[in-house]
Amino acid sequence: MHPLDSIRRTPRTRRVKVSEIDDVAEVSNPEFTRLYLDVLQGKSSIAVTRVSTKRIQPGVPIQHPGKRRTIAKDPINSHFAAGLQAQIRSGKRPALWLYPSSYGSKRAFICSDDVVAFEAYKSLGITRVPAIIMNGRRRLLECPALIMSAVETPDEPTFILTGTINRKTTGIASMTGKPPLVTRWRFTLNKLIKNIEIVLRRLRAFRKDAKEDFHYHHTLCSVLVRAWRILQVVKNTCLSGYPEQCLPQVRSLYDLALSLHLDWLAPEHMGEYFLWVAHGSEILKRAMKSVDRTRAKAKWPNTLIATLRTSDNKTVNLINKISGRAALSPFATLHKNIYGFLSTRTHQDFSAAIPFTNSLLARSPLGSFRTGEEKTELWHLLRCADLSVALICESIWSDTGVPQPRSRVAATSSAPSVSV
Repeated sequence: MHPLDSIRRTPRTRRVKVSEIDDVAEVSNPEFTRLYLDVLQGKSSIAVTRVSTKRIQPGVPIQHPGKRRTIAKDPINSHFAAGLQAQIRSGKRPALWLYPSSYGSKRAFICSDDVVAFEAYKSLGITRVPAIIMNGRRRLLECPALIMSAVETPDEPTFILTGTINRKTTGIASMTGKPPLVTRWRFTLNKLIKNIEIVLRRLRAFRKDAKEDFHYHHTLCSVLVRAWRILQVVKNTCLSGYPEQCLPQVRSLYDLALSLHLDWLAPEHMGEYFLWVAHGSEILKRAMKSVDRTRAKAKWPNTLIATLRTSDNKTVNLINKISGRAALSPFATLHKNIYGFLSTRTHQDFSAAIPFTNSLLARSPLGSFRTGEEKTELWHLLRCADLSVALICESIWSDTGVPQPRSRVAATSSAPSVSV
């Protein structure tokens, strides 16, 4: 058995008889039903993303005589709500089905089918929740989104990835707020390390009463631990006087932040694909071929099998290619500069050798040789580390019930400019 085979992100399910299901009278929402059926029939697509709870109106819009409209909500089953809260504390992140509201704010969304889940998120202090938006416009999105459409299969409608959307970024979260001073590099790194420790303590406290064990929280924890270790290596290397050798480490930190952000956007959907990729390329290929053979044996149409395979490949490529993950992050417009700079010492090409050409004539010990670029590289290095840690901490803060103020820096001045 592969070590990853025991990992899961959703509760175990079982089949029940229809007669065992209680039929509870609820306030109906014809608009939601119409939009939902359009999605299932492939007439419209959905945006899988995150939405601030402040923009969500739970309940069903009711039109009264005249122009007056109100929002009606069904009574919430306290036992059901407590169960959902326990699952969220355990690592489950159910997505809320939403659609744009024509009642109140023009940027609001109606949540009429997942009110209990919304109230569970809100009671736990989670500020940005996973969402599936129907009939949404690009301008309404506050986070990047996966665009998906339903296709009919012999079993049930299945969603396939058809594209992605990102929003134009006007600012990026920073842990330091201001550009770091080279003379205070130790203070900057210590601050980043301290913030990671704070977030990790909060994550552990958030799930301390968890009754089940889902993989999502383990992912968050592993990212924080790896980021902490990377920063410790960077700090020790800088103390030794070789900041340029930290660039590969900070590139790993940046890569880690992008992976977390993509997983955070749609944990219930992306978790399965991250698990596939974690098994390795050969096992992944064999698994995909096995799925294709199973579908073909069940006499699924070849065109449908090919469509599903194409969608799976798109999602896997999104995970495997750093440019794809960056395109769905706040660093979309800065990725080329950030990644180009951090790669200058990772790839040992001629450009990496140029600063050290004069060492041939230097008679001082190798450890004392300086390229003259240390201060510039250290400044850019600290900035890239700051932005990467901020993305990690901000994502996990919003997902563990900790509202935190965040500093913003201009996107155009947040990354180094290099020619690669």
